Amino acid sequence: MDKYPRMFIISSVIYLLIGTVMGVMMASHALDPQFRFVHIHLNLFGFMAMMVFGVAYHILPRFMGKTIKYPMLIPVHFYFATIGLIGMLIAFLAGGYTEADALIAEKLFEMSAGFSTLAVFLFAINIIPVLLLTPRRAPGSAPVLASAPSPEPKAEGAQETFVITASMKISEVLEKKPGTLNVFINAGFKALADPEKRKTMGEKLVLKTACQIRGINVDDLLKKLNGPIAEGESQGQAVEAAPEVPQAQLSIKRGDLITLQTPVGHMVQVYPETKIVLERNYGGECFTCPGMAVETIEQTANMHNKKPEEILDEINTIVKKALSKA
Repeated sequence: MDKYPRMFIISSVIYLLIGTVMGVMMASHALDPQFRFVHIHLNLFGFMAMMVFGVAYHILPRFMGKTIKYPMLIPVHFYFATIGLIGMLIAFLAGGYTEADALIAEKLFEMSAGFSTLAVFLFAINIIPVLLLTPRRAPGSAPVLASAPSPEPKAEGAQETFVITASMKISEVLEKKPGTLNVFINAGFKALADPEKRKTMGEKLVLKTACQIRGINVDDLLKKLNGPIAEGESQGQAVEAAPEVPQAQLSIKRGDLITLQTPVGHMVQVYPETKIVLERNYGGECFTCPGMAVETIEQTANMHNKKPEEILDEINTIVKKALSKA
């Protein structure tokens, strides 16, 4: 999560704690009911609005496949919202409980309310474009984003040089090193014994995430997976590769270059070599997102605040290199 969406959320929780304590104190008559205005605004604008701002900035661009239009305004929004809320509360308390000039307190309150209003407008300026005019392309068939077998036959003994990492999906490991199935099962992944669960679970989870969910030490598991597999453990049945999209339904074929509108799932199936670009720019965990199979190169780049053209150049560099070796 980026800095300012996180700061919005942290601030909202702090405001919630303060507002809750004030509510309890007013209910027990330990605090003057005049603080009701402060209590309401801490919870409404402090907690609810700040939480909405932070979550929206983090989630909506990823859901809609678009970047924030003016990211430089996000920190301005945060400080305007913070100054506005705190300023209103201070002005209200100063105007009601001290001998300070009521006119000064009133002007301070108006200025602070103006900051809060501007903060809301800044939010609208950034979020409304994300929500509008975002047609989502849906390819003829949504492929499962799993490791596709290389179009070229593997050299005998290649499995010995295959190194399993924490960012790999379970299905990829099982496809390239079927003997690891029982290693997974013995380590605590009992569900993998069921072929149906193995297919759905293996295609969605990377090793690191799966181990975190089950409380398994990922480093210990990697040592077992990359080490020599005992004879008893290697007797597990081979795992079938994830189903591919029929060739007639693919939007590209081997020999074509990738475009911004190429579905990521189609690209990975035709050019498995390009997965390294996605892992390098988005992280290995990106393959746990179902949308990666059907989103276009442009949409996934925008979702991760990357420049689509730069991602495309990286991908086509690898594609050209792979084709030149063919």
